[in-house]
Amino acid sequence: MDNQKVSWIVRFSVDKSWVADGFDIDDERALDILSHALRYANVGTELDAKVLRKPAKALVERLQGYRE
Repeated sequence: MDNQKVSWIVRFSVDKSWVADGFDIDDERALDILSHALRYANVGTELDAKVLRKPAKALVERLQGYRE
């Protein structure tokens, strides 16, 4: 089992006010969150993050004030 990764599927839920303030998690931000939790792990070789499903782009844009 050398050099294999073990995966978790994680659900992040935040209040819509955080989305309105600019929060919109993507792969890069998810990896940043994970790398802060595992500060000594090597990003790219030991860590990876992938957002599997996001809220609709139109909803995020509406909450952030870009759409009515």
